[in-house]
Amino acid sequence: MNVLKMKKQNKIYPYFFLILLSPFAVLQAKTVTVTVQGISFEPMITHIQPGDTVQWLNMNVHSTTSVDNLIPDKEEGWDSPIGHNYEKAFTHEGIYLYKCKPHANLGMAGVIIVGNPSSNLEAFRAADKQGPLGNVIKKAISYAENL
Repeated sequence: MNVLKMKKQNKIYPYFFLILLSPFAVLQAKTVTVTVQGISFEPMITHIQPGDTVQWLNMNVHSTTSVDNLIPDKEEGWDSPIGHNYEKAFTHEGIYLYKCKPHANLGMAGVIIVGNPSSNLEAFRAADKQGPLGNVIKKAISYAENL
């Protein structure tokens, strides 16, 4: 290999690493799995980043449905069909409470925290914590406050 060709190759490498470390480098979104076990979602609380997707599996007789007023204002709610696995991409930061429609009265619910939970943490603090979803709401608040 001649010296001129080596010099050209050595000049490329520093620029390559600058591109990789650039704030404009695209980060790949992740897919995180929540699985139904009995009448609970595992994990109950999932922390992801904006752009990530959550997939719910083992949904034989279950659903995943957002709880009104306990998702960020900018986000649309969702309501999966009972008995079908489901996935959803999350783009807005905040806390999302969801439940299984047939088993919500038994407290079957979960939480997705996307990025920084501060956008709607106050809504969770003000929510009714006495009903069947109260325990999940309390755990969501505790988890969010410790991030």
